[in-house]
Amino acid sequence: MKKVLAIIPAHNEERKGNIPLIMGGLKDQTHPTDICIVSDNSDDNTVQVATELGATFVTETVNNTGMRAGAINQGIEHFAEGYDYILAMDADSKADPHMIEEGVKALEEDPKLGAVCSRAGVLPQPELKSFSEKFLWYIQHLEYGDYDSSRVETTNRIKVAHGLSTLFRRETLDQQIKKHGHVYNNDSLTEDYWLTMDLKELGWNVTSCQKMKAWTIVPTKFEWLWKQRTRWNLGGIDTILAHGLNRITFWDTFAHVMGAILLLIEILVVSIIVYIVSTGQHVYFSDLFKLIVGLMWFNGMYRCIRYTQNPNIWDILMRAAFIPSVLYYYFCVATQLNAYNEFRKGVKRSY
Repeated sequence: MKKVLAIIPAHNEERKGNIPLIMGGLKDQTHPTDICIVSDNSDDNTVQVATELGATFVTETVNNTGMRAGAINQGIEHFAEGYDYILAMDADSKADPHMIEEGVKALEEDPKLGAVCSRAGVLPQPELKSFSEKFLWYIQHLEYGDYDSSRVETTNRIKVAHGLSTLFRRETLDQQIKKHGHVYNNDSLTEDYWLTMDLKELGWNVTSCQKMKAWTIVPTKFEWLWKQRTRWNLGGIDTILAHGLNRITFWDTFAHVMGAILLLIEILVVSIIVYIVSTGQHVYFSDLFKLIVGLMWFNGMYRCIRYTQNPNIWDILMRAAFIPSVLYYYFCVATQLNAYNEFRKGVKRSY
């Protein structure tokens, strides 16, 4: 049986109450898995709690300035010897009992596959009280389903093997270390995206497995979400520019260009509509425009029902209403524009 080591970076996770969550999911795996908790600059009882809960290895980082990336790198450096597969997973997450078993199957079936990530689900957060908190939870519940649908559509060329939960072939990581001197780039804001590009450039396929399931806690304050998405977008820009324009980065670069063009078109259309209304004229929407909006609505409903994990009536109503998704789309556009501005100012690690 293939040996698997799960490496979990943990910063003050005892204080957050996340250690039982991550440990419980990994200890229940149907495929035997050793667990390495890497406490990164913690000043709480993370090490003690992880040890008491039965982690195979518990260690603390030494002189780590690379946050999550540096913590996982140190875990791989000191504990990965003798293992066939390495799982990198966030501490604020929970794994389905069959997750690693399904990931191992995927890697065993395709020798060209270097890494496979799980589906990305959203953990229930029953403590949420305010309307805004619940809104952000539900809209991200739908969003993460959209992410899964895009991974299915891109198969072995997914954009990123996400940090929530990705299983790596050990040989893949050895090649990465040989070429770059590390697995994750300590200086990247989106180290998982950077590593995905590196692995593709090494000739490996990277995919997701719909039978691998994992869930995470999402930000439910607008300011937290704003910072997270700006960081993701800023890291994405930096990653693409650092790798340069090539066959791996072409479509991601193209997406940035098309996003800018579409935004300009949307601004132009809205400006025309506002002008027409302000002058008292009648706004006429062509049948083609109505058809496009209708297709967008049906596409959104299909993705909601097909890919959102355990959708309930509120998910369906929110997606059916259409307006919440449009408003959230423009919120995400605003974080992208903010990231461009941060990049223009030379910001590298602002959050």
